[in-house]
Amino acid sequence: MRQRCLSQTLLFAFHHYCGARIAEQLARIHLDKKSGATLAVTSLHSGSEVLLHAIPEKAEVIVNYRSQSPQVMKQMEREVHRVVEEESEGYGISFDTKIFCNAPCGTQDIERPIIKELADVITDLGGKVRFAEGGCTNANSAIASGISSVAIGSSNRDFLEHTPDEYMEISDAHKCIQSVYLLLLRIDGKE
Repeated sequence: MRQRCLSQTLLFAFHHYCGARIAEQLARIHLDKKSGATLAVTSLHSGSEVLLHAIPEKAEVIVNYRSQSPQVMKQMEREVHRVVEEESEGYGISFDTKIFCNAPCGTQDIERPIIKELADVITDLGGKVRFAEGGCTNANSAIASGISSVAIGSSNRDFLEHTPDEYMEISDAHKCIQSVYLLLLRIDGKE
């Protein structure tokens, strides 16, 4: 059984100085590296180019955090909200929260037909099968709902994922597209 990771992306909106202070405090949250925990302020925005000399009315902070452990995820969620609430209180302001993404956690047996068939497809196309110990993919929601699901990459290998320097090997990348079609043909009626 492989544990998939949870991910949540939130937008908080409040006074612009408070937004900067929250970003600073979030960077200080201790992360449980064993659980694959990550936390990033992926956007901090206030004002605009049009109103260059105007004092902004609000700021927006987008926070993304993830972990392979539901317990660690809950702890991180509490910590993020604690920081936002404490800093907002300190400025005497309220804030709005919007959830952009809330990818649930789930597990599935690697003996499921869809996984076995994909492994065979990869082998037949000359690739090597690698099972991840967990991670956040587009398959999370289906897996969490008990629906067999897989996420197929776009190349043989990806590097520096989710960073501005992300890149991939492009040799034989066409085989990833082929694997989708071959998998669909092989699982027809099996799942």
